[in-house]
Amino acid sequence: MEQMRLQKILAQSGVCSRRQAEVLINDGKVIVNGEVATIGDKATFADNITVSGKVITKHEKLYYMFNKPKWTLTTLRDTRDRPIVMDYFKDIDTYLFPVGRLDFDTTGMLIITNDGEFAQILTNPRHQTIKTYEALVKGVVDPKILKGLEDGIQLTNYHTLPIVASVKATNVEKDYSVLEVNIFEGKKHEVKDIVKYLDLELLKLKRTAIHNLKLDSRLKPGEFRPLTKLEINKLLENK
Repeated sequence: MEQMRLQKILAQSGVCSRRQAEVLINDGKVIVNGEVATIGDKATFADNITVSGKVITKHEKLYYMFNKPKWTLTTLRDTRDRPIVMDYFKDIDTYLFPVGRLDFDTTGMLIITNDGEFAQILTNPRHQTIKTYEALVKGVVDPKILKGLEDGIQLTNYHTLPIVASVKATNVEKDYSVLEVNIFEGKKHEVKDIVKYLDLELLKLKRTAIHNLKLDSRLKPGEFRPLTKLEINKLLENK
């Protein structure tokens, strides 16, 4: 059996991403055949590997599309006992985690998996995976103000990559507009900061697509379904 770096083994076992594996190894939480592991060590699945005392094995890779409800944290645990996305996956008897994150008050598509390598590909800024959001804002928006986003904009701590945005709908009587915003980075609060940069008031925010995978309209908030092999392959196209 071919040896692999421990980071890759932990990712393939569904414990965490490779980056998170490095943290666990540096913290002394990974033991291989009774010895504390260090960065650079290699092993196979035939070795006795434990993480924080738990023996790891190679699991079947699982991939789910989840429609995240509002007021739900994208995290594995919360010390304040608030609702978390993983509460919806308690009946699945394997370690799972969300790919990326959505804010507490943001709804829409999350991918939940146990495949650390897959998660790293989708979240690595180098791959520039497109995330599409639907933003409900106050006021009737002139599409012309969105043109300035195409070259990227200067936010507080960084200059964004190009942003593709359009007005999908307006309602003069109710004084609102629906924007579609496509980003290539996914930095914390990025879409909210873009809306603020445009001097607009954000009313609701929903993620509707990741790369070429659209949120299944049949999924109600809090519901999920497995991804098909075709959907998984398409997510990894050109990566």
